[in-house]
This record gives sequence, C-alpha cells and structure tokens, in this order.
Amino acid sequence: MFQNFSHHRWLSEPSHLQMKRHSYWALLAAVLLIGAWIRIWGLGSLDEILFEGHEANYLIYYRHLDQPNVGDTANYPAMQWWWYLWGFVTPKTNGSALFISIGVGLSSIVLMAESLRRLTHRTWPALMLGLLLSTHPLHTAWSTSIYNVMPPFFFIGLGLFFLTSQMQNTLRSILVGICLGVAIGMRIEVGVIGLVFIGLCLYLRCTARHVILLMLVTGLTALLLTAQTLFVNEIPGSGEHLLALAMNLSLDDYWAPYSVLMLVYLSFHVVLFEPRNRWHFWWSGIFYLLAAHFFLSSFNDYGSRHTVPSLLVLLTMCAMMRPWWVAPACVVVLQLPALSELYERYQIEPEDFAVQITKEYPNLSIDTAYSEPCALINENQPFAQEPVLSHFNLWETDEFDRLTRVYGCVNWCMDWNDWRWSSLGVHDRATRLKHLYQTSPVSHLKINGNECVLFRLHR
Repeated sequence: MFQNFSHHRWLSEPSHLQMKRHSYWALLAAVLLIGAWIRIWGLGSLDEILFEGHEANYLIYYRHLDQPNVGDTANYPAMQWWWYLWGFVTPKTNGSALFISIGVGLSSIVLMAESLRRLTHRTWPALMLGLLLSTHPLHTAWSTSIYNVMPPFFFIGLGLFFLTSQMQNTLRSILVGICLGVAIGMRIEVGVIGLVFIGLCLYLRCTARHVILLMLVTGLTALLLTAQTLFVNEIPGSGEHLLALAMNLSLDDYWAPYSVLMLVYLSFHVVLFEPRNRWHFWWSGIFYLLAAHFFLSSFNDYGSRHTVPSLLVLLTMCAMMRPWWVAPACVVVLQLPALSELYERYQIEPEDFAVQITKEYPNLSIDTAYSEPCALINENQPFAQEPVLSHFNLWETDEFDRLTRVYGCVNWCMDWNDWRWSSLGVHDRATRLKHLYQTSPVSHLKINGNECVLFRLHR
C-alpha cells in the first residue's frame, strides 16, 4: 500500500530528543495521567454532572429502556447502538457512562500520538500531541460528555492507527474505511476529515486500488449507518447555508484558545523556519483548516463541538513545529489559561453564575421585574416573554429589524445557560450573538431567585 516512512529523511529525530521506546511509553503514560486528572478531579463534582438535551436520549439506550431505531441527526442510530452495546458490559449508571466517555477520550489521545510517532519516527512530536490533546479545553470538556463528539473522534484515531500500521494492505484499507465510515455515521460533518486521510494516503504512496477501496468502504459504511435517517429526516440547517456562512465565517471563537492569528503564525513559521521541501506539508494543513472552517460555517448552529475533529490537524502542526519548546509554550501560554476559564464555566450552578456576574458587572443597577418595552431574547423561565424569543430569532438581521420596529428596541437576557459550559451548546450561541451585534449592559435582573444580565443589542 505504501513504502516505508523513512523515505522522508527530514522526519528523523534530533539527537537531543531521541529516547528509547520504554521511555516514550512511560512519558506518554504520564501525559495520560495528567489528562485523566484534569478530567476526573480537575473539573470538580463529576458525580453531579447533568446529561442534558440529546445526551439524555442516549442514556435511554444505554439503560436499555428503548431499542435503537431510525432516529434523526440529533439522535444518530450509530450512537444509539454505541451506547446500547455498552449497556451489556457495564453498569447502567450515569457514573459508568461518564467514565466510558473519559476512557474513550483518553484512548483517542493514545491512538493519535502513536500514529504520529509511526508516521514521523519522532517521539517528541508524538508526546507533544498527546500533551496538547490532554490539556486542550475542548477535548477535556467533551470527554466528560456522552454526546456524539468524542466517539467519532476515537474512531478517527483508530483509523489513523490502522493506516500507519504494517498489516496487510487490503485489510488495512478495509479497517481504515470502516473506522472512518463509523465516525461519519456518528456525526456526518466529520466527513471533512476525509481530506486528511486522502492526504496521508498520498504522502504514504498508497496505490490507487487501495485508496479506492478505502473510499468505497468508508462510503458504504457511512451510508449503511445514516441512509435511512437522512431519507426520513431533514438535515438541520438545510436551505440556510448562505445565511450561516454570513454569520459564522468571520467567527473564530469556536477554535479557542487558538484563533486566526495561529494560522498567521503558522504561515510565518513555514516561510521562516521550514525548508522548502517541507512546505507542501504545512500549506496542506493550513489549507485543510481553512476549508474545514468554511465547510462547518455553513451549518447554522455551528459551535465548538464541530471543531473537535479538526483539532487533530491544528495540534499536530503545533506539536511538529521547531524549536522543541513551541508545543510546551502553546500548553502554558494558551491552553492552561483556557482550562482555567473552562473550570469557571463548567456546568456551574445558578448561584455560582450570580457570583460571577456580580464580579464582572459590579456597577449595574438591580431590577426585580422586567419593565422595559423592548423585545426580550431569552427562552427560559422566569425571564421568557410571550411569544418566546431565542438566539435563533436574531440570526437574520431582517428579523432583528422587525423586532426593533415592533418593540422599539431589543434586549438580550444573558442567564446562567448562556454563561456556563454544557453539552447543550447554549454558550456557543451566546458567543455568536455577541459576534453579530454590539452589546451594552443595561441592568442586573433578579426574578424569583433567578438572575440574568440585560444587554441592549445594536447592529
């Protein structure tokens, strides 16, 4: 299927970073322990984690309260079967489901780090990729969720693990295709990562026959898992792709703690520090990140959960940058502060939110009733108005203009659902709202023990 990896001499390990195999595995185990500590103890009361929204649906199958069915794109059949099968071999409790998710997330780190080591014959980038993934706030948060984010990420890692193995060519193509197809079957937009697999096949000098086989197996597996669902149900955001692009294309917050500045830095790094015979690898990675952002931006409810698979490419590039200290610097300067912010927002209670907003907006007047004539954007009681208006009402500026004409002004009531991190993704929608409109704080609203910050929205 491909020739030996060593045909690229520039991939050899610098002498001062070379290490024996047992030392590499010992250090990788230490990296995983760091990741486990961050996920199990660092985030606090995991026994009190709420499985909300679509997660609650998957718990039903895990507990065998229902049989897997056609479902929809918010309740993928492949994910139903994933949790239904786990229900046969583990206790059907929330704690068991949580530790399965954490274990799957940590396993994905091992698979991807070892794949990079095999691909490059360099242990330092592999360890740095493991460290970057272990400490990245998105990977951390979604590893403690039973939503369909970490399972497809795991199967991407498993596919890379098979792709970089030395097994028989045809078997390898079939296994890689199955893994990638299952990942797509669990979350359709993951298919964009197929560009990475095709690029790796070209790099590894795969034969055309095996590339075609891989693509056929991937397509058939994904089709088998999703065809009936997509035939029966409408794909979310259908017919709104241009509107979604207008909203999301300039929004890089979902890649935090990295941003478009990271792509600028990568571009300068390639030109200044990488030899010309390596440029095509780096430019291909940068092109993929731009293409993935463009593709994902066409989904109207685009959020940070959609960027997790593409983190593999971004963090791999960070791990492979020279000098050796660039990757540790990314961890210390970018990811650890972002982890600290995640801790502040991670599934916090309303009482914690009240403390946070008092600190951040100490000079706001306190109101005990909403008396302004403005339209109020909030769908949670006791703040919601009739008719209920949500973030979705402000995706189109025409709707904002209509609300302004009817009510005179538009206010957004930022409550604890907007503030906290949860698998519901409401915080991502709040981020988009701040990106689309100018916000100015009006008052601190307290009703029946519930609190929010009122913002006036302007175009």
